[in-house]
Formats: sequence, C-alpha cells, structure tokens
Amino acid sequence: MVAPRLSLATLLNHDPIVVTGMGVVSAAGHGPDALWLALSNRSPLAQPLDFSLTGPHPLPLLGCPAPPTNWRSHPWSATMRKLDNSARWALEAAHMAVSMAVSMANLPPDPTRTGVITGSSRGPVHKSTEAANLLLANLPLRPTMGPATTLAAPTGAITHALNARGPSWSVSAACASGAFAIAAAAEQIALGNADAMIAGGSDDALHPLVTASLSAAGVLSHSACRPFLPDRNGLIPGSGAAMLVLESLSSATRRGALPLATLRGWSLLSAPEGMASIHPDGEGLQRAIHAALRTANLPASAIGLILAHGTGTSANDAAEAAALRATFPSPPPLVASKPITGHCLGATPVMEAILAIESLRRNLRPPSPLQGPSAPDCQGVLLSPGNPFPPDQPLALSLAAAFWGFHAALLFSR
Repeated sequence: MVAPRLSLATLLNHDPIVVTGMGVVSAAGHGPDALWLALSNRSPLAQPLDFSLTGPHPLPLLGCPAPPTNWRSHPWSATMRKLDNSARWALEAAHMAVSMAVSMANLPPDPTRTGVITGSSRGPVHKSTEAANLLLANLPLRPTMGPATTLAAPTGAITHALNARGPSWSVSAACASGAFAIAAAAEQIALGNADAMIAGGSDDALHPLVTASLSAAGVLSHSACRPFLPDRNGLIPGSGAAMLVLESLSSATRRGALPLATLRGWSLLSAPEGMASIHPDGEGLQRAIHAALRTANLPASAIGLILAHGTGTSANDAAEAAALRATFPSPPPLVASKPITGHCLGATPVMEAILAIESLRRNLRPPSPLQGPSAPDCQGVLLSPGNPFPPDQPLALSLAAAFWGFHAALLFSR
C-alpha cells in the first residue's frame, strides 16, 4: 500500500516554521531597527550617484546605496576579504540574523542540520567586472576570482563561516530571488531535511553595468520613486542584502529561542508574458496570493497589511493594483517601501519581509513613505496611513514580481 502524501499545509500545521533572526544592510543603515526607523520617518534616501550613463542625452542618476561593510574588523573578515560588496553585505546580514537567533536562546542551531539558500539577480557583478578588466589588460587573475565570481559566492561564504552542513544552494529569479530563497529554505525545513536555514538575498543595482541595463529597459526614474501615484515615472536602484533565520517551531523550542514571527504560507510561480512584461490584470500575482493562502489554509480577509512590490513603474503598479482589486473586495492598506531602500533587486523581497515581520511584532501597520490619491490606473490601492492591525486581520503579505515573469508571495503572522 502506498502511504498517503502529506500536503504542505498539513506539514506546516504539524510543525510551523518560524523566524528567529533577521539581518539587513540597506540605504537605511545596518539592522532591522534602522530600516524600520527610516520607513517610519518616511524619508526617501535617494542620492546622486558618482557616475552617469553615456549617450546622446546623459541624465543625472539617483540611487540608494548601502553603507560599505567594515570587513577588516568583522568576525568573518577572513572570508569577506576575498569577496565583492554584494557578498560582503550578505555575510554581514547573515551574521546579524544568526547573532539574533542565538542571543536569546540556550543553544545555537545544530550546524549539521542547518543550511543556507541565498538569492541574487545579478550576482557578484563588481568581482566579475574586475576579473574582466584584468583579462582585457592581459593581466593575471587571482586564484580566488574563480569561486568569488560565482552566483553561489554568498551562500558558500555563509556556509563556510557557520560550518553549516545542511542543504545549501543559490537561486536566481531576477527581482524575486530573495523571496524564492526564503520559500525554498522553508520547504527544506518542512520536508525534514533541516532544522534551521539561513535564507535571503543580496544585490548591487548601483554598479554602472546594472544601472545601464535598467536604464535601457526603460524602468529608471531620474527624479523619485513614487509607487501607485499619478506622477510615478520609474524606479530608483539600490544596493544591500537581507537575511532571515528560519526554523521549525520544534527546533526553536528545543533551543529556547523566542520566535519573531511565523511564516504561514508562500507560493512561487511564473507568469511568462515576456522578458520584462506583466499581465495588465496582474494574473500571476493573483495566482500567487491565492496559492499562498491555500498553503496557510486562511482566507484573504485575514490579511491586514500588504508589503507591495510597488516599483513605481507604470505597467507594474497598474497590474499590481488590478491583482489586489481582483483578490480583495476591499484591499487592505499597503506599504510601498522602495522610495526608502531603492530597488535592491533580489534583496528587496527580504527587506520587505523584514518590514512585514517588524509590523507584526509592533502591531503597527506603518505609514507608506509617500501619501496621496492613487493614480487612475491604480484605483483601489490604499496607501497605509499608519495604524494598528485589526484583531481579525493578523496576516502580513509580501509580494514580489520580476523580469521573465517570476512571482512570489510570502505570508507572515505573529
């Protein structure tokens, strides 16, 4: 007789997956508190970049840079020394998250049952450019450039720093990469392959090569990122990394760790409309939300806050608004945080997940950075004015959509 297959919802009900640590490096500074403060202050952090794009009509560029890592004095400096900025930010965020997960517990996670999954859209672009320049100059490449230029560099570096022996790899799903990493890590825990996983994303959209490619795609703003508003005209690039420590509740209980939040459900899917297109009805986002709710076995009415993808680009914002109108009789308030952090590509979904978790911890739906009536093609969107969660709406939803049609939804509760 074939044993019955257990659904993911059954597995999560038996042993929920919780968040026990968070770490982030963004334009707001170091740590979740700095990110929350920047959002609460509603202060856009874009600043002029120190380079411009060539062409017949060069335009000034804005970006949201993360502070450089002081890697020489970092506990993981031996590993950081060989890496570029995006991997160093990943290591720093992972160190913060693990330190948080260990600080209030009796025991650290078992390294033989701990894995690492990180996501990135562009990978170690600085290190790859450095290698290419040496090659063009007919100069020798350093031996460490072999591993340091791989997309797996952040994952590999974190596993080495932690001596983590569990399931570990890297993923890339463009701007949704960090959300894909979180979901993949949670699945490893749900399947019993690991007790704890470090998961997140890192990227540097402020490298000239990346910024130029985003400009060529026609998605950059040269003034401000204004998601869902009538005068929106594109995104502002950013840089940084964010990481979570995910654990089974049974593991956290054994260690004496206090969970920060519960990951109630998630979904990963594709909606292949084109290389950089999105269905005008937000069909992929609709499916992603419903699939995450099915996993959580909860209704849409339980969602009290949405961390929107909210890039500030015309097509994306209109499609996201259409998806929310189709999913909710009255969409809950949403926060569009990219005016604060910039669009940090694969790292952004994890930054938004951290803001969702912080909102739940503080029982506060924070104010969206920019306020005002939504654009005509974004009707139904309510930008959060800042107020407590209603008692009957205990969930926070974080959404991600990306080039090539990658979509993700993450559901968190207290």
